[in-house]
Amino acid sequence: MKVNKPDKKEIFELMVAGCLLGILCFAVVYGFKIVNVTYNGWLFHGDMDLRQHYVGFCHFRKNPWHFPIGIVDTLSVPYAMSVVYTDSIPLFAIIFKIFRNILPETFQYFGLFGLICFMLMGALAPILIRRFSNSKIVCIAGSLFFILSFPILHRLFYHTALSAQWIIVLALIVWFYTDITDKNQLKKICIYWALIGLISVSIHSYFVFMTGIVLLAQITDGYVKLCINEKAGIKDIVRVILKNAWILLSLVSMGVASFALLYVLGGFYGSGSVSGDGFGSFYANLSSYVNPLHFSRIFGGFENNGMFEFEGFSYLGAGIFLILLSAAVTNIVSLIKKNKVNSLTTSNVVINEKSDDNNLDTDSFEPISKNTVYVIWIFVILVLLFSCFPSYSFGSIKLIKLPLPGFLKRILGICRTNARFVWVGMYLIFIIAMSFIGKNFSKLWVKILFVVAIVIQLFEMSGTIKEYKAKYSVEKEFDTVWFDLEPEGVIDGKSEFFFMYDHNDIMMDTAYYAYTHDMSQNSFYFARTIYDEIDAEIAKWSEEFLRGELRDYAVYVFRNEEYTDEFDKVVKQVNAKKYVLPEHIVIVK
Repeated sequence: MKVNKPDKKEIFELMVAGCLLGILCFAVVYGFKIVNVTYNGWLFHGDMDLRQHYVGFCHFRKNPWHFPIGIVDTLSVPYAMSVVYTDSIPLFAIIFKIFRNILPETFQYFGLFGLICFMLMGALAPILIRRFSNSKIVCIAGSLFFILSFPILHRLFYHTALSAQWIIVLALIVWFYTDITDKNQLKKICIYWALIGLISVSIHSYFVFMTGIVLLAQITDGYVKLCINEKAGIKDIVRVILKNAWILLSLVSMGVASFALLYVLGGFYGSGSVSGDGFGSFYANLSSYVNPLHFSRIFGGFENNGMFEFEGFSYLGAGIFLILLSAAVTNIVSLIKKNKVNSLTTSNVVINEKSDDNNLDTDSFEPISKNTVYVIWIFVILVLLFSCFPSYSFGSIKLIKLPLPGFLKRILGICRTNARFVWVGMYLIFIIAMSFIGKNFSKLWVKILFVVAIVIQLFEMSGTIKEYKAKYSVEKEFDTVWFDLEPEGVIDGKSEFFFMYDHNDIMMDTAYYAYTHDMSQNSFYFARTIYDEIDAEIAKWSEEFLRGELRDYAVYVFRNEEYTDEFDKVVKQVNAKKYVLPEHIVIVK
């Protein structure tokens, strides 16, 4: 089947229009205050993870260049970790480190990155929708569902890098605009998937797995097509796969490119590991697609069963529900009509009425095949099941929890927050909805349905939009407990903060203060933990401290509950200075 491809001029027009729409959406939701690269106060008044991303870049920026090039060695002295594990968007971190000498000391790119994500989603979504529709109105207006998808609004300034879900859309474009069964396209397809692998690692490594799922879906779709063309039975499936094993080279190219860049960035460096603890805790809920949590003005959210099931938040929206419901009703009616026609035909009754399908302009529109639709729904189900693994619940109702062997837990720890993969299924469902609209858009009732669906979707999220607009329009400033101690000269002549505990409370704020004062620290929160190494260092320093061997260059930080009488006795013996804060004790020699 000839793919419904736009020409270069149309691609340009769609991308420009979608990009402008993305900018408009960003302005409405967030405003442009946070795009100012010298304004960083807002980063310290949000989620702790957002501070981690920003502070990780700050220290990476000041570090000398190493190999691997992503190494940061001033956040967990004496251990180094990669900027990959501070989720600081490695591509942007490296680009701006190159120009660090001409950048102001106060510099952040997270607002800019958010704007770019909206622009790129706006630019790419119309191209994806164009595969299913020849209407520019559908392509551009339909991109609103993608630009303002609920997971993006949820993630943008929480796990900022994960808002780059345009990467998933880019992968879907490769699937639906290339024929993986065409050997003549093999080189091109391998290059596309290698580039997607590189882009994914350079933004956030989780996108490697998400786009990898899309690639597996394309490969599956290709093998299904080959089996049908060759009229292969179930027994012949293995033969067809082996005969056309060259298709799997696309998977190899993506894997090699991703692995190579992760190595260059330091993903395998030192004590860091691509596998982390926590798999089995960060799973999704079977209600992920229908539970709006607190994001809907139409439906009330309901409680999940697990503490971290919000990681799989992928609510479709009332507008998408309306389109899907209409598609289901239409298909059921068509099926009933078809059965009635078949019944009359077998009774030798002449029927003059034509089906709706015969009224389609097939010269201008090439819909995806039914087999591809089946593959899409199968992967929607598989992705949801894997995202929920190993504990399956619907809302607060716990259904079943599967056993998780230790070896499997270690392997799957590479992608420990499997809940996030449910986003791939969400975009696949969007494709089904857009395909239905594109196929039937010539009908008046479908045009009305499309407009109503968009209005409902925008109304539903209007409360969230209003909340975000208010939040990010207010000027905020960085504040820290260390400002209160500056008149005391606490850090004069000091070069390192040493936390005598590993709990993440004031570590992020302290790390930024350390950055502005050319200092380092011993403990930080990374996406891949090195708690054992950090705890060993804390134990060693505690022993030294209790022996009265305090280091001249260190600022010792205790939580009140960790500061025992033994430590206080040593402080008095060596005549060290003690500063009491509401929740911490600070000691300097």
